[in-house]
Amino acid sequence: MRRRLSAGVDPVPERMRTAERAEVPVSRTEVRAPDATLPILRRDPSLRFNEHGRQALRWLETHAVSQGDWAAVVSGVPSHCRELVADMARGCAEAWVEMAEALERENQRTAV
Repeated sequence: MRRRLSAGVDPVPERMRTAERAEVPVSRTEVRAPDATLPILRRDPSLRFNEHGRQALRWLETHAVSQGDWAAVVSGVPSHCRELVADMARGCAEAWVEMAEALERENQRTAV
């Protein structure tokens, strides 16, 4: 792997990248739960051995929320903070959507 990195070649062989791509949801309506997706991403050396990849992993690990995870948090947020927390959550969601769309555009741009 070090030889591949020093040569400027993708550290993950094509056959392994093809196998990982098969695990990615086909349509945007099919979304994986973080507990199913994060282990796949954590094993990927091209993310782990790249500063931007590690940063993306850290963001995903800290900010991944499943559908039902936030219900208890909602009831625990004090009433005087709810609007601010809602605004911030919405802003973060919009930023994540923009990032997702940028990743999809980049994927289409670099696809053969």
